[in-house]
Amino acid sequence: MSSQGLNVVDRIFELHDDIRHVVIVNSMGQVVRIASRAKVTWPEDLIRQFSGLMAAVVLGVSEKVQNIVGNIEYLMISYEKSYVILLRSKEFIFIVSARKTMPSEILRKLASLLSGR
Repeated sequence: MSSQGLNVVDRIFELHDDIRHVVIVNSMGQVVRIASRAKVTWPEDLIRQFSGLMAAVVLGVSEKVQNIVGNIEYLMISYEKSYVILLRSKEFIFIVSARKTMPSEILRKLASLLSGR
């Protein structure tokens, strides 16, 4: 795994305390890193299944319309208690969970961090 994938996790967590989990998935849909600072974590096998499938299906389908609407900046799924945010960097897909209290400007900072802007 490249240094981007290793170092960026700390930078993601530094953005805000409401960010709880970071999962890094490669272009093949394989989970290459799971990081958490939450007291309660999901079972690792569930994270691997959920994250790999979500990244492959959602981002794969969206690539089919990329020439019409442009590149995806991020996808956000809103659950009752938290957000799950999918973002793509040059090398990886990042799946970030956050409490719903996370300010919206943090999402923009997160997208900017991973896009290299």
